[in-house]
Amino acid sequence: MIADETNSFHRNSARIDQSHAAPWIDTTTNEIYIFLATVMLMPPLKKNRIRDYWSTDHLIATPIFAEL
Repeated sequence: MIADETNSFHRNSARIDQSHAAPWIDTTTNEIYIFLATVMLMPPLKKNRIRDYWSTDHLIATPIFAEL
């Protein structure tokens, strides 16, 4: 349902200058689940920067994010 509503919102929203935006590809239920899992995993694992969650540096790596 969330994926359907997200896609519907995009189709029905007023399109302000999107000339630099990538073409829209409808989202899927699986993508929504992955997004929610990522959002729920982030708070207990405090990192200094968002990109640190996907770091391959062995000192700060959190492999679960690469597997989502």
